[in-house]
Amino acid sequence: MEVTMQTLQNKAAPKISAKVESVLIKVPLGDGYETAGQVADNLRLRLLDAGVKVDTIPLKRKYDLVVAIGGDGTMMRTAQEYSRKGVPTLGVNGGDVGFLTSAEASDWEAVANRIVSGDFQIEERLALAATVGKSRVGLVTNEVLIRHPYSLIHAEVKVGDDVIHEALPADGVLIATATGSTAYNSSVGGPIVSPSSTSVVLNAISPTVLNFRAYVMDEIVQGKQITLKVIDSKHNQPVAVLADGQPVGNGLLPGQSVTIEKSYRPLLFATFGLGQYLEALKSKKGFAR
Repeated sequence: MEVTMQTLQNKAAPKISAKVESVLIKVPLGDGYETAGQVADNLRLRLLDAGVKVDTIPLKRKYDLVVAIGGDGTMMRTAQEYSRKGVPTLGVNGGDVGFLTSAEASDWEAVANRIVSGDFQIEERLALAATVGKSRVGLVTNEVLIRHPYSLIHAEVKVGDDVIHEALPADGVLIATATGSTAYNSSVGGPIVSPSSTSVVLNAISPTVLNFRAYVMDEIVQGKQITLKVIDSKHNQPVAVLADGQPVGNGLLPGQSVTIEKSYRPLLFATFGLGQYLEALKSKKGFAR
């Protein structure tokens, strides 16, 4: 099954999958993933019976699909790794929440049947890239943020050449993708954005101004950069830059900045539609209850 890269557009239509001939199943290592391991075994046997080549350890072959069985962290890391290779990832929730996954572990048999019949969609989702000095990280799934280790910063926020905030006072500032809008962004009161959207959210962590509102924008997918510049930092402490929770560079001192833009590749997600996502919103976040 060949996956063709397309230019991301707002509400880009998902592509219908083709026949699946080879699958890689990824399961996290360590204690607490016994259920995921059992589901992987069941799924592997069912796919093998249907004539699909299945590996649980990556080999030097072209895979049509990667199935990640675990939590959202497992799905995120797997999608980042294999999107670089042009291979979509299908998530099966063996963790707690499952916003990024397409089915629950208990539904493994239905998952197997849909893989065999090619009954899923391939979504190309916006990913971010962040640059700090000579340090750069791409295919960011959830968010890029700057954050003081224990107190307050003032940050300038620019979109292209336009200054949105001259000196936003907050503990931190983040740029979240639509996929990541249910992660840190929602925890600090930000809006939930449909995962098929190519919009990003500008949000602040504990802003000290009462009139701040999160801001949803489309400029990144249009090719513009967002720049977060530290104007000042409490006690001149270095401000951390985090991409999906991982540090980028050595942090920012006053006068330094991080540049955020569209990643050169999209994230490739194989999905069964919005059902699992909406159910996770309702059952785990209390949305629309």
